[in-house]
Amino acid sequence: MHDDPAADAVNLALAAGRLMLANGGETYRVEETIELMCLAGKLEQVQCFCIPTGIFFSASSDSRDFSRVIRLRGAAIDLEIIDLLNNFARQYTEGHLDSAQAWQALRDIERAPRFNTPTRSFFAGVAAGFFALLYGGTLPEFCAAFLTSALVTAGLDRLVLFVRSYYIRSILGGVLLATVALLFARLGVLLGWPLQFDAVIVGALMPLVPGVAITNALRDILSGDYVSGVSKLSEAVFIAVGMALGTGVVLKVAWAWL
Repeated sequence: MHDDPAADAVNLALAAGRLMLANGGETYRVEETIELMCLAGKLEQVQCFCIPTGIFFSASSDSRDFSRVIRLRGAAIDLEIIDLLNNFARQYTEGHLDSAQAWQALRDIERAPRFNTPTRSFFAGVAAGFFALLYGGTLPEFCAAFLTSALVTAGLDRLVLFVRSYYIRSILGGVLLATVALLFARLGVLLGWPLQFDAVIVGALMPLVPGVAITNALRDILSGDYVSGVSKLSEAVFIAVGMALGTGVVLKVAWAWL
């Protein structure tokens, strides 16, 4: 908190906006949240411009000017955090929270528990299994896609600690996915349960497709935020290309070797 109410309102709004942007919030949502919170804090001439990697802000109050630049490195997607921040911003702008309560609520949101790796791996596996069924698979393909996606999700969670480039992580994720799927396909042959390999591969790939990023990018473009929309769309395309490249290389090598 800050002794100056205007500066405190600016810092609070930018903290909420940074947290929202870091968890996959759309550009227009971040800008609107910051502007409404600052107006609720009695600031004037509030201007906010966001891109996926930063926030540019200016406002004035009592002949004083505030200017901030926030650089964001790396972002995730957590729609639960976005929902909590929406509710927080609504309560703040309606006057239900004073400064101390608002800072405490924001800290609670930032410390909100995230889904751990086993949970994420399990549900990624479930999604992959049903996608395998959707693409013509049966129970063996469901099981193979479930295990493949669960192992790849757990592996990517560990890979984040060592590889910062999302493009390289996407390639390595595709390599890991294709390798594990090939091993399960070979195991199925040995056990007398030949698998529909294409259903396993496609099913395991679907949970990794950046669907939310593509949706947010298109929403930004349709809202007129072309810089943000195009940059998000480019990131999503590179992720998809990286996964396809990693998977394709392994399959090409395996088929040539076999």
